[in-house]
Amino acid sequence: MRVLRIALWVLAALIVVPAVAIGVLIATFDANRLKPRLEAEALRATGRQVTIAGDLAIKPSLVPTLVAEKVSVANIEGGSRPEMATLGRLELQVALLPLLSRQVEVTRLVLLQPDILLERLADGRTNWQPPPAEAAGGTAPARQVTPAPGGTETSDAPAPSFAVNAVRIEDGRLTVRDARAGTEAQYDLKRLEAALPADGPTTVSAEAAANGPPVTLRAQSG
Repeated sequence: MRVLRIALWVLAALIVVPAVAIGVLIATFDANRLKPRLEAEALRATGRQVTIAGDLAIKPSLVPTLVAEKVSVANIEGGSRPEMATLGRLELQVALLPLLSRQVEVTRLVLLQPDILLERLADGRTNWQPPPAEAAGGTAPARQVTPAPGGTETSDAPAPSFAVNAVRIEDGRLTVRDARAGTEAQYDLKRLEAALPADGPTTVSAEAAANGPPVTLRAQSG
């Protein structure tokens, strides 16, 4: 029995010590050092300057949560305001094991105080269309390909899949402005919760207002 207790103690130590070390590493890791890289990648992917003015942190848990505060996306030149979108806080939970198979599974996405402006300028330009590649700092690098046995080309690795399981939005606002038509509409989203499971029905619950009294929406799709 003594040998068994010692063996169990050693086994527990082998499990606990690395777990504690990983927990300490995550807890003490300064995610703010990643901000320049994330902003650069966002610029490369969208062609718009993305700024994280607040803190960037990682909450340690079985499903780590990335938290970003005071995020903004730049508007096009000549727009009615500098930012096309602002976000008070973003929380992103990503499952770890699917990443090994190049599957990005967002288990939970939370957006607090998103403020989005969609506008058409007097010259006809719209801010929701991506800018030309040269305006975004050059074209994206070509994907590496290898010849297949039949002579055709295939990529070295499949494109990663992307899925979102749950979304929550609070205190959101969407403004649609058309300078040529002289119209503007505003939609306030007090709350939205959506469950988007891959193997089940999609459910949505929301409280919103569109230039008038608030309405409540509940929906489910098969």
